Amino acid sequence: MLCLALALGGASPLHAGGQAESGLGEAEKLIQQQKYSDALRLLASIQKDKPDLADETARLIAQVMAVSQSYNKVLALLQEARVNGDIQAMQKLVAQLMKIDPSRAPEIAQSTSLLAGFLMLMNDAKDLLAAGKPADALARYMLPISDPAHAGFALPQKEFEAAGYGPLIVATVTQAVTLTLATATAAVTSASELAAIPTKLVSFLGGTLPPDSPSAFDALIAPLAEYAGSEGSVRALAASLMDIRATLQRESSTNRDSPYLQYLVWLCLGRQGTQEGIVYALQQLWEGSARSVAESVAKNAAQSFDSARARFAAGALDAAAAAFSNAAARNLLSVKAAGLVSAALKTSAASGWGLSADDASRAAALAAQVSLAQEAVAEAGAYQQLIGYKSELAALPAVILEAPVDPAKSGADLALLASARATIAGRIEDSNAQQKLWTVRASVWDSAAASGAASARVGPSARAMAALFNEFALNELQRRDALYAMRIAAINGSGFPSRLASAIQLRIKGLDLRDGSINGEVPKGSSLVEKHPDLAIPVLAAASDNLDALIADISAQEQVLQAEKPWVKASAGYDAIFNGTAASPGDNQLLATARDERAHLDAYRAAALAQQDDAALASREGDNWFNQAQAALGKRDPDGAESFLDKAVGSYIKSLAEAFSDHAATRTTKDQEDMAARIVTLRSSIAVANAQKAIAAVNQLLANKDFLGASDALDAAARDWAQSQSDTYPPFDSLRLNIQNAVELSQGREISSLDPKADIVNGFIKSAQDNLAGGKLQAATQNVNDALAVAPNYGAAKVLKLQIQKQTNPVKFQTDAGSQMTLYTNMARSSVPEDQRTAYNALLDYSKLDPRFSTQLAPTIRELEYQLNLVRRPPTPAQINQSNTLVAQANARQQEGSPEAYQAALDLLKQAIQINPDNAAASVLYGQIVQKRDAAAPVTLSPADAAKYAQARDLANSGSYQNAYDLVMEVWKTPRNQGYASLKLLKKKLEVLLNLS
Repeated sequence: MLCLALALGGASPLHAGGQAESGLGEAEKLIQQQKYSDALRLLASIQKDKPDLADETARLIAQVMAVSQSYNKVLALLQEARVNGDIQAMQKLVAQLMKIDPSRAPEIAQSTSLLAGFLMLMNDAKDLLAAGKPADALARYMLPISDPAHAGFALPQKEFEAAGYGPLIVATVTQAVTLTLATATAAVTSASELAAIPTKLVSFLGGTLPPDSPSAFDALIAPLAEYAGSEGSVRALAASLMDIRATLQRESSTNRDSPYLQYLVWLCLGRQGTQEGIVYALQQLWEGSARSVAESVAKNAAQSFDSARARFAAGALDAAAAAFSNAAARNLLSVKAAGLVSAALKTSAASGWGLSADDASRAAALAAQVSLAQEAVAEAGAYQQLIGYKSELAALPAVILEAPVDPAKSGADLALLASARATIAGRIEDSNAQQKLWTVRASVWDSAAASGAASARVGPSARAMAALFNEFALNELQRRDALYAMRIAAINGSGFPSRLASAIQLRIKGLDLRDGSINGEVPKGSSLVEKHPDLAIPVLAAASDNLDALIADISAQEQVLQAEKPWVKASAGYDAIFNGTAASPGDNQLLATARDERAHLDAYRAAALAQQDDAALASREGDNWFNQAQAALGKRDPDGAESFLDKAVGSYIKSLAEAFSDHAATRTTKDQEDMAARIVTLRSSIAVANAQKAIAAVNQLLANKDFLGASDALDAAARDWAQSQSDTYPPFDSLRLNIQNAVELSQGREISSLDPKADIVNGFIKSAQDNLAGGKLQAATQNVNDALAVAPNYGAAKVLKLQIQKQTNPVKFQTDAGSQMTLYTNMARSSVPEDQRTAYNALLDYSKLDPRFSTQLAPTIRELEYQLNLVRRPPTPAQINQSNTLVAQANARQQEGSPEAYQAALDLLKQAIQINPDNAAASVLYGQIVQKRDAAAPVTLSPADAAKYAQARDLANSGSYQNAYDLVMEVWKTPRNQGYASLKLLKKKLEVLLNLS
């Protein structure tokens, strides 16, 4: 730097005269004054205007560039010092920049001075935090916001507000700063209150807990919870500031950052990788007291629980119950205290911080502490439950098995014993569930202890709890229950007569009637056997009544005694009472057989009832669908009729599968075939009627010159005809050539509604019409020109243009129009098709302008339509007679009624329609013959498909339903085969039998 300054200061001056004349002297003077930007501008001008001074100019430019290079090197070092937070280096390098280029340095010096002051404040606050003075650190952090003068610097708030970010962003940032300042101020004020909470807790835990101890405890630790929440609030505010900063930086074209937002985030969260900032100070302020509270409450809870266990072990059950209740309450408080500490571990993802190694360790310890407390609460409840069970058992009656039975008191004794057993059964179930629960819990805690958790003592404690419940269930509850069971057996006695044989015979008879079987075997040879569930129901009911009486006598023993329980079976006398001997079957065997029969009979009878109901329901459903099919025929709806008929046949087959009836059998054969034939006839009749209606609509569209619409309508009519008919309709063919010629001629003169230009052009035409109606001729002209620019040949636009010309200058228009119409009339007589098309379109436009023009031009336009094949020339009398003759011949042939005669008649009618397309009688007769031909030609199967159908039918009759259905579906794949009535019926039957329909 010193060498550079000497070089600049020692630059040799030019001759005075040369300097003044050339301007180099002024440039050298500016360099000496360190006005480098002005010097460069002057030197650039000299270099351009006076090339003879290039050497001197280059020398001075080099001096200026050397200064710039030196400045940039120091600036780079300064930027590195700013990134590293090196305050001393920043101050030293700023002084160097001011010395090198005082005109450029002030702005960077100002921002660096602000950064250095901010970093010193942050370092001071960090030292206070390290010294355990969070309140003093908070006061220090607030200075740049609350007292900039005391802080020694001011944050660039005004620059931020003047940057043009918008009032919403500025208001959001201002509110965040205000809330953060208020939170920090309140925390400083409350510091002493937070520190005093652990001392207050000692007094709270030392005495008897109040009834509302959770609420009282919450009130005690409320300030800690409040500032835990305050910490989270400031984190959220800082996160919002970071979001705003990132958004502004992302939307800036230069990726420019906001220093003000950066400083605010640093104040809240501290610098990256450091433990500082308002958030950290708030955490330090409340977290220590919270941890002290948690540790004290946990220790107190553990001591309380040990005391309760000791009382239980000594047999003082009432005192133990009260002690466990108190221990549970204190452990609940420990969970609350641990939950409060957990707030210290909830870091914000927006800050970029995760849990540190220390935090992760504390989180694991906290989780273990919470789990231990929860486990203690659960164990206390289990002890209280066990104490209640023991007290309850002591109050139940004692039992002496050898005591004689008093018949007068047996009823009361049985009731008393049954009530006691019900109580014991519930307690055994509860105790076993508790034993399993605590065994599982012990395993879980053993696993946790093996992985290093601070809970190794909980596993043995849980196993001890499981052992207590297990011992109580085995040695007290089950032993007492077995005594009660044997006493009940002695009272009830035994010796039930056997009545199973007659009930079994009734069951076999009822099933044969229900299933159409003989001694349980279904006869082969038919896919739908005759079943009579209505006759089976009373027989099965009689069998059920007999078994009900038998079961009522036996079930009082086995059900009441609950002999399935292991401890009952192991008791003395069980085998003799229930299992019996080889010569005399016991109660269990008799009851098992009777129950098995009774259970099956219920199912059999329910099935018979369901069969009867399902058959009736399916038959009624079939009648409903059949009636709807007939109604659809009356409404000329063949699709609906076919759909309803298909549903009706399926319902009737379902009815036959459940219960035989002559009505359902007839409906699936004779009635179905008759209805199907009527549907075919109706479908052909509708096709002919729709075709005639379509032809009339097409002719009307042609008369209206809507050639595109006529083409679309004819295509739609042809598609509709093809959906139900196998051949084409000849009258359609005679129209298609005329339509094609008309569409070709009108190419561009009409616009289809599907054309993307249609909305645009029609919009211009609508505006032109409105403007013309309002007398705005110039605007209307512009609208028409706009339309023609998009569609140059659009007929409606050309006609509208002529209308505007007519209104603009009527006299001139009449003269011009007469001349033009004469010209195009003469052109119409040309034999050249192109001239004829041009004349036709022009004359058509003029005919739309004036009724007189229309009358005058009509003959010429009509002749052009004949010549251009737009309209078929009317038939001559000879052609009409020839066409009528062919119709008469066709009518005579179709009277023969054979397929060959129908086809010959149709060929004659095609000739008649070709000669005279207007022959309505020919078109009507054509449709009628098609209808008769289709009705007289039922669908037949090919030899291969017929063989498959026959095989499928045989398989169905032998009961191989799935194989039969697979073959049917192979034949069904051919669309024409789906009209074969027998195939359709077999498919329906198999779907019912396989539950597919």
